[in-house]
Amino acid sequence: MQKRTYILFLLSFVWGFSSFSQTTYQTPREQVLKQLQSVHSTNRQASIQQIKSFGSNAVPVLIEVIGYKQQKLDEWYDQAYRKAPPLLQKSMSKPDIITTLRSQAAYALHMIPETKNYLRDLLPLMNDERMEVRRAAGGVFLMHGRQAPLEIKLELIPSLKDDDWYVRSYIIHVLSSSITNLPRAKTAIESALMDSNENVRTAAGEALLQHEKNHPAALSVIRSSMKSTNDWVRVTAAGAYISAYKGSPTLDQEVGPVLNGILSGRNSQPQAMTLMLLQHNGKGLKSTVPEVQKLLTNTNAHIRSEATNALRALTNSLYRP
Repeated sequence: MQKRTYILFLLSFVWGFSSFSQTTYQTPREQVLKQLQSVHSTNRQASIQQIKSFGSNAVPVLIEVIGYKQQKLDEWYDQAYRKAPPLLQKSMSKPDIITTLRSQAAYALHMIPETKNYLRDLLPLMNDERMEVRRAAGGVFLMHGRQAPLEIKLELIPSLKDDDWYVRSYIIHVLSSSITNLPRAKTAIESALMDSNENVRTAAGEALLQHEKNHPAALSVIRSSMKSTNDWVRVTAAGAYISAYKGSPTLDQEVGPVLNGILSGRNSQPQAMTLMLLQHNGKGLKSTVPEVQKLLTNTNAHIRSEATNALRALTNSLYRP
């Protein structure tokens, strides 16, 4: 009986707090949190614009949300939610709200230009024991960290040993712009060429070829990745090869079959990425024209649109000296 009374008391508290929080947002912090709950709703863009309007005031709050640790009260709330009647649950946030808010906060930080001024505040999150926190913070660095000061990039190098391959690949992209003036970054990325995950190896090969197109180990990895069974890996590797050897008389022979294999497949997202690659870097890749033409009648409207743009770019490049 006492337990039931306690749960009813807690439900009353939660309902009261929920109702209050939905009607009273007096501080910038509370306003940011209010808008954050709507980031993945039908009002997503409006919510993002509202958060962006807070500028620098929003960034510390969003970083705090990413690193938030569940407290005992959160566990009680989860229990209370599960025991609440359906009518009461409608006025409560779902128990997994922390995970949802974390992804929403990371997305919002991607969209706020002022985030680049707070990268040092993100660094501690890269050492958090929770993989989902490190991944969220790494994604923010991916978006804003390429122009970060070298001292911040130096502190990111240990993340190339992170247990999560997403984090490792994110940080490779962040460090890639500093390979020439940060020897430790180059050494670490070269070590990543032997990573256990092919996505990470490909990212490392791509980063090194951007600065040294005849880097033997990087070139070997990229050529191997172009033979992968993973379409994402293949198109990433093909894009790296095209960027490094643009204008080569054997480029179409080397890369054309890889791109055609993706274009003739059934995975629409890598297809779209391949078509965009051809729009911007398709000069000389005339062997891909037939497969691109086939996609002009694809059932996916987005693919048809990208195929039209890719074919136009390819056709123009054939007649361009």
